[in-house]
Amino acid sequence: MKITSFLFCSLFCWKANFLLSQSPISINPLGFSINTEFTETHPLLTADGKTLYFTSTRPFTPAEQKRNVESRANIYRCLFNEDSQAWEEAQALPEVINDTESNNTAFALSNDGQLMLFYRKDSQGKGNVYATKLIGNSWGEPMLLSDFGIAAHSVSGSISSDNKTFYFIGKSELNGDRTDIWTGKITENGSVYDISRMKDVINSADEVTSIFIHPDGKTLYLSASTFSDNFDVFSSQLDSTKWKSPIRISEPINSSSFDRDFTMAANGQFAIFASNRNNGQFDLFVAKDLATAITPSSLTLLNGLIKDAESGQPIQAQMNVSSLMSQSTFGTFYSNKASGKYLISLPSHGKNYALNILAQNYLPHSENIKCTNSFNELEKIISLQKIKIGNSASLNNIKFEEKDTQILPESAIEINQFYLFMLNNPTLKIELSVVSLIPNSSILDKQLSVRRAEELKNQLVRLGISKKRIKLIKIPKHAKIGVNEGIHYLIVRL
Repeated sequence: MKITSFLFCSLFCWKANFLLSQSPISINPLGFSINTEFTETHPLLTADGKTLYFTSTRPFTPAEQKRNVESRANIYRCLFNEDSQAWEEAQALPEVINDTESNNTAFALSNDGQLMLFYRKDSQGKGNVYATKLIGNSWGEPMLLSDFGIAAHSVSGSISSDNKTFYFIGKSELNGDRTDIWTGKITENGSVYDISRMKDVINSADEVTSIFIHPDGKTLYLSASTFSDNFDVFSSQLDSTKWKSPIRISEPINSSSFDRDFTMAANGQFAIFASNRNNGQFDLFVAKDLATAITPSSLTLLNGLIKDAESGQPIQAQMNVSSLMSQSTFGTFYSNKASGKYLISLPSHGKNYALNILAQNYLPHSENIKCTNSFNELEKIISLQKIKIGNSASLNNIKFEEKDTQILPESAIEINQFYLFMLNNPTLKIELSVVSLIPNSSILDKQLSVRRAEELKNQLVRLGISKKRIKLIKIPKHAKIGVNEGIHYLIVRL
């Protein structure tokens, strides 16, 4: 194996940084609902750990099933049953994904499981990467990604929790057959652009075969061959803008066999990976009790569903998430068309986020998401009100200086969204109220409430909304508005 002196030093550092297990990490095959006598690899998990996609060469066509012979690689899905605490029987994805004339390999999955990238290699040996989106309960027609060169030979990738960055393994044109980790920007439909090779010691291994970016955005897991013929799982932490030297994960996750395709639920309670430690055949294994081997992530897993307030029917809505402190957009997400369910992974680190929800013919809805410095799972069932007279909503991310009328800078995103809502509905008129309580009491501060409402109205007028469209009310008198502290508006004319 030819390596430069720089690479030798880097590889030595990798070898020296072993993490030896000091707790009984449990490793078990995933069981007969997933593993077969054929090959299972490339597990992909949704962030909540409840849906698993993987690749298998088990019999696929009726003829293959009848003879129980190995098939080309195909992609399967398996759901976790909360009642039985076990994985259900794996089901093959439809032929719109699993082309019967090709090898089809699970490649990358968004945190919410609604965007999948997969690799398809035809009988002539030509491979391409495709993207498909989950539309309701069905995967849409795959879109062939434009040939971005390096990824054409890759079978492992990972999408960041904000759906903005794509990490993948590709061959380096500068290093012959050696594989490296690359990144690119990714669009909502899966297109990848602005591709570049990752720098620093993260690419010091002689060969890398799989990659996974944790939803915390700061931890990479990769399977690499460094000083032996086997592949082991390593992790690397992002320190400011640079990745640290990868550290080998504890035994028994790693073994004397090939251990690869590592993926983990957002809560860090279990990981799934592929290994040929049993009889030389690749199967999927689950690792539990990871507390001493894996550092818990500072992460808020936000999940729930969005529905119509009157009918209870699910709604497909756009969900814009922004950091309140930096006033920067974290990401844009969508609830599922068929179920209304959504799943968003928010790196916490003590941040607060604004969640703004938009759906056609509905009043905009906002939530304030307060994060801790540890893992937290937060469920929100959100009911949207239709745009009609008598319906109301609240603006939960517009804040004032304490005991004052000055609007804080962190309110800019929500004010702008509400301005656009008024602009796009030019005949709509509202009644606006601000409810401010005397500190440490449930008593309404009437004077401050009125002054704050006037300031917010003036801000909207300065942006271009006619003052005739906004009527101020001193004390909320409509039952639908309520008397909770905050900012409320009621539709009085369309």
